[in-house]
Amino acid sequence: MRRLATLTALVVWLLAALVAPAVAAPTASTPAPASCAGVWVVVGSQQRCATAYGTGDQALDSAGFDVTRSGGLVCRIDGKPDRCELKMDAYWSYWHAERKPDGSYGAWAYSNDGSATYRPRYGDAEGWSFGDGKTPPPALPASGSIVPSAAPASPTAPTAS
Repeated sequence: MRRLATLTALVVWLLAALVAPAVAAPTASTPAPASCAGVWVVVGSQQRCATAYGTGDQALDSAGFDVTRSGGLVCRIDGKPDRCELKMDAYWSYWHAERKPDGSYGAWAYSNDGSATYRPRYGDAEGWSFGDGKTPPPALPASGSIVPSAAPASPTAPTAS
């Protein structure tokens, strides 16, 4: 009986994974500052500017999010989820969106690098989305929202903690 229940749960999970859209359409987000002289960090529907962005971790911290890490991995942002557990089907996935020459942003791309080693570029967007890793953040930053001045010669380097 237990085996049947496990098999049923697995089939339901697989069907849900096949039916769920691979990428959600961007939706309206929490109002963000009008401009940013650094990189945008998008967590869920919140958009904040990071002026220190030597790594993805540094950008997330610089943007003012309350971050909890476990074994070097982000496991909670601003109190979500309730407990700091790392699971394959419920985790903070890390995304990037490049700023185009016209000031708009390309689509979110899942990061192949961890936030501790990835080096964002001036003007780009860093994104975090909680779930199974298939759905990017719900919105991109507004077009033209990066301060048009020249990018710094090098972003603030990460500091040892």
